[in-house]
Amino acid sequence: IFRFDMENGKFYKAGVHIRLSGKEQRFFQLLFHHLGSTITYELLDEVVWQSTYVSDNTRRTFIYRMKQKFPELKLQTIKEVGVKVGHKGK
Repeated sequence: IFRFDMENGKFYKAGVHIRLSGKEQRFFQLLFHHLGSTITYELLDEVVWQSTYVSDNTRRTFIYRMKQKFPELKLQTIKEVGVKVGHKGK
């Protein structure tokens, strides 16, 4: 079971606080605001990287690491479109 405290930008997994980087916090805020929806790469870039240029490789690596770090989210990559959560969190 996991929980994301939107107000404080904190993620909890089985009741244990998991430290997040600034990009990870922005990523989770975006995901939980758009549960069940696809988040486009353009929106991801705007929010996570705060509109600075990001290469496709950097974005792919970031999403890959998030999938590895938080497998319970079941992140789904939609080729050339974006990413979405495959499992609803609390």
